[in-house]
Amino acid sequence: MLLAMQWFLHSNYAPFNVSPTAAFLIKLGLPAMPWAPVVILLFGAVMSMLLGLLYGANLNIGNGISLGFSLWLIMMIAISPIVEWGVFGTGDAHFLKESDLLYLKSGWIYPVATLFLHVLYGLVVGLLNANWAISHIDAEEE
Repeated sequence: MLLAMQWFLHSNYAPFNVSPTAAFLIKLGLPAMPWAPVVILLFGAVMSMLLGLLYGANLNIGNGISLGFSLWLIMMIAISPIVEWGVFGTGDAHFLKESDLLYLKSGWIYPVATLFLHVLYGLVVGLLNANWAISHIDAEEE
């Protein structure tokens, strides 16, 4: 997720100047660097472990994708308004200067692109947990 977000930020397609996590940290008064990558990695790891704990040996890719979708929905409904990007990016951040750190381009690219990134995260976590983590846990129990 972190690598995909970094690629997205450095492409010309990103509707924002900083990642949503970095924007959230900035709003809290914390520096985005080095904390944004740390928060993304830690939160992703914790959610992956939670997914494994919730589903155990019954974990599959669909569970991972549903986790990614759920995390995206939480971001759209809770985190985006805190950052003043609005629910699903409908806030007033597009009125800021394009060079402002908290600028957000208007339109649907923000929710669609972040949905794609979260579903990608869920797919990867679902695959890794189902095929690697669960098989290691089963092997240790034998």
